Amino acid sequence: MCIFIFRQYQYYYFSLHRLLFCSLTSLVWLQGEPNFHLFGFIRCIGATAARALKSVLQGILLSSDGEKLNSMNLLLYMAPVAVVILLPAALLIEDNVVGITIALARKDVNVVWYLLFNSPMAYRVNLSNFLVTKHTSALSL
Repeated sequence: MCIFIFRQYQYYYFSLHRLLFCSLTSLVWLQGEPNFHLFGFIRCIGATAARALKSVLQGILLSSDGEKLNSMNLLLYMAPVAVVILLPAALLIEDNVVGITIALARKDVNVVWYLLFNSPMAYRVNLSNFLVTKHTSALSL
């Protein structure tokens, strides 16, 4: 829905009806699920909507004629914001995460290598995400 609001795209009503049918079918199936929790379902829907909003805004920034923002610059601006938001959240939510990581690193040196290789891989994934959004659209993600 974010793409409709921010980009004013016109799509066939048949496509929207298919999307609505799939969503309603999922809801009907979830009614019989014994482990269904409404709060968790609402959080999943909120996370999906936030991801869609991020993708649409990212597509607008990458394709706007006035800004001329490329994928590298967008990554340069978004990465520090992500660190500022996610690092304190991880430290608050996870109990003693730094101590556990240090203890795991002392037991097995491979943990340090995993952490060192994880950063460049995350960089490449985000950069390729931005490139796909720039050359196609936010809907392709």
